Amino acid sequence: MIRRVCLEHFRAFKHKCVSLERQTVIHGPPNSGKTTVMETVALLMQSRGEYWLALEGPHLIVHEPEDLHYGGNLEIPFAVELGIELDIGSVNYGYKYAAGTGYVEQWVGLNGETLIRVKREGTGASSRTRCTQDSARRHTPL
Repeated sequence: MIRRVCLEHFRAFKHKCVSLERQTVIHGPPNSGKTTVMETVALLMQSRGEYWLALEGPHLIVHEPEDLHYGGNLEIPFAVELGIELDIGSVNYGYKYAAGTGYVEQWVGLNGETLIRVKREGTGASSRTRCTQDSARRHTPL
């Protein structure tokens, strides 16, 4: 069950976490972010297991990456994260992405500890990939 959706520099949100209960109704005035929260879930669902954020997929199609970046600045990475409650415990799954620099980071955590974090910086031949596994490191949610 999805318990939390966190957004950082994503669309109209500089920083926002939304907690969800067993039955949650998302409501608010126009342009308050209801669709953004739902599209965040769709973006992460279609990107699971992918190396990059899947901007086009079965749940969501993003035509312009600028639409995802807070203020349209492609150099500043945005981050999206889900907090999910499973039988094994609390799982955090998230991405950080900057379309302008080719920076992408993906992580998975369990019960507050980061299990794996993969980062890639740059594009083409100049790109670098770094993977860390550290079950002892505490995960700080967005």
